[in-house]
This record gives sequence, C-alpha cells and structure tokens, in this order.
Amino acid sequence: MARSRPSWGWQSILYGRQLLEMGLRWQVGNGRSTSLLHTNWIPGLQLDRPHYNPLILPEGGDPSVAEVICEGEGRWFDDKLSQWFEPSTCRAIKVIPFPRQNVADKLIWHNTAAGVLLLKSAYHLAVELDRRRGGWRSSVSWMDKPSWIRLWEAKIPPKLKVFV
Repeated sequence: MARSRPSWGWQSILYGRQLLEMGLRWQVGNGRSTSLLHTNWIPGLQLDRPHYNPLILPEGGDPSVAEVICEGEGRWFDDKLSQWFEPSTCRAIKVIPFPRQNVADKLIWHNTAAGVLLLKSAYHLAVELDRRRGGWRSSVSWMDKPSWIRLWEAKIPPKLKVFV
C-alpha cells in the first residue's frame, strides 16, 4: 500500500534541500554562469528572486548576468538595469563589487561573511523561513504548538521528554 505522505526522514531531506537552495547565492565573477532572472545572485534579496519587468525581457528569454556587465570596465550597464529591473533591485545590484580579474561565478552560502555553510546559519535561515511562512515545524506532526510547549516545559527528566 502506497503512503499518502512521505516519511519524516524524507520530508527532512527535502526541507534541507530547500534550505540549501535558499541559502546559496551566486557570487558574480564574469557573470556568464549566472542566470540574470532566475537565480539568487543579488545580496539582500535572499528569499526573493530579482524583481524584473516581464514586459521588457531581453531577447532569448533568460540572459546571463554578463549581459548587464560592461566587461573590462568594472561597471554595470545602467541603462539595461533600469530598463529591466525595479529601482530597488537596481540599487541592490549596483553595490555588488566586481572582481579584479576575470573569474568564474561561484556558489557561496549567503548567510556568512566567508560564504561557507555553517549549521548555525542554516538553523537561523530555517527559523526565518518558518517565521515568514507563519508556520511552525516540529518533528511530531500530530501535536499542536501549545501541547508541544507544555511538554517541553514539564518537570520531567529531559531524557524522558525526548522519547515522548
């Protein structure tokens, strides 16, 4: 008989993958490997994709970030940015520093200064994501939040709480 819901373990793996996708960001080098419209590459827009004007899309439908970089000059094509994106997105793009050399784009963890995934930063992203969704996750799907809180505040040994 087929299950109607994935197991808790499988749900956790899928949730972890979703967190990775939300916490990873492309660090722009030459811009050739990064989709301009459909990837997370703008610092400050972590949980959102770039806000662009769908009526004035560039030819080809999904250009790379290289389309808005003046190669060799270390600046952005301001006219393209203002034509394709909302002003707030343009401002966020214009503060992105350019590398001194022609380097490839790379994936980094957005939530740490070094760009390296840390468990603590992944946890904070999960909390923020759940807060934005208005949800609350627990490992016990059948228990409501007030009952869950009462259980963890109960005066019983911690080793018993884990098994309840």
